[in-house]
Amino acid sequence: MADQVKTLQATNIAKIGDKLVAIPDGAGTLFDSTLVVWVDEFCHGYAHQHHEVPYVMLSGSNRFFQMGRYIHYTNSVSTNRLLNSLIQVMEATGAGQFGDPQFDNTPLPELA
Repeated sequence: MADQVKTLQATNIAKIGDKLVAIPDGAGTLFDSTLVVWVDEFCHGYAHQHHEVPYVMLSGSNRFFQMGRYIHYTNSVSTNRLLNSLIQVMEATGAGQFGDPQFDNTPLPELA
C-alpha cells in the first residue's frame, strides 16, 4: 500500500511539472522560474519514522539550485537548514534566522 501511495504522489508531482512546462513565460516556461519542493515527512511509510527524509526539488533551470544531482548527508541535517536555504535562494529576508537555532538554522552551503 505504501508503494502505491508513493507512486501516486510522484505521478502527481510529475503532472505539476508537466503543467508548468506547458505555460510559456518569457523566453522559457513557467517551470524555468518555479521551484517545486516535495517533502515526504514519513519516508518509511506507515512506520512514521522521521530519519532519512527525502527532499525533492524540481525546476526547469538552475536559477535556484543546481538541478540534476543527488545529495546524501551521512549525518543528520536539520530541516531548518533547508528552509533557510530556500529563504536565501528566493532572496527573501531572514535567511539564517528562521527556525529554532538549537537545531542549526544556517543555510546549506552544498545547495548554493
